Amino acid sequence: MKIKVTRQNVLLTLVVAFAAIWVGWQATRSWVRFFNNREARQAAEAWFLQAQQDAGPDMTEQDAIDWLRRHGVRTTYRGKDRWFNGQYIADPTISGFLKVSEESLWTEPMTAELWFHFDAEGRFKTVELSILPYNLSGSD
Repeated sequence: MKIKVTRQNVLLTLVVAFAAIWVGWQATRSWVRFFNNREARQAAEAWFLQAQQDAGPDMTEQDAIDWLRRHGVRTTYRGKDRWFNGQYIADPTISGFLKVSEESLWTEPMTAELWFHFDAEGRFKTVELSILPYNLSGSD
């Protein structure tokens, strides 16, 4: 069987080849991003677990600031209260951000945020982790 080479057949072949290459590229990119995101989440969770292990009932707000700085945080934030259920409640916190993944062709941006919570008398309560799907300036 002989296939007749026409302009239409060549164009169709090029379109199909381009579509196959594009689908392959997107599949590869998604696969690589999946594994990079998983690695970034694992790094954030390891950071969180280390904070949980190192934090104790005698931890002070200054201890939390020092801990964050020793673990790669350049800028720390101090909160006094938060808006909850229509009112401000006392919730002293120390927080810091750590970039766990930068945006590139192969990766998505991701930032880990640690919150050290204290009661109104300054006694340590708990550590909380948030993983943000973007990078913040100053979070390296």
